[in-house]
Amino acid sequence: MVEQTMAVAAHRLGDFAGRLDPAEIEEIDDALHTVLDLLS
Repeated sequence: MVEQTMAVAAHRLGDFAGRLDPAEIEEIDDALHTVLDLLS
């Protein structure tokens, strides 16, 4: 589903911006590496 990955303007996020804890960020990072076939 890489075709559905997109950037969002920061102003559209409102209060949601910056609300991830380190574990959630790591999960997202791992998922993006898998989906985009990136090397760690």
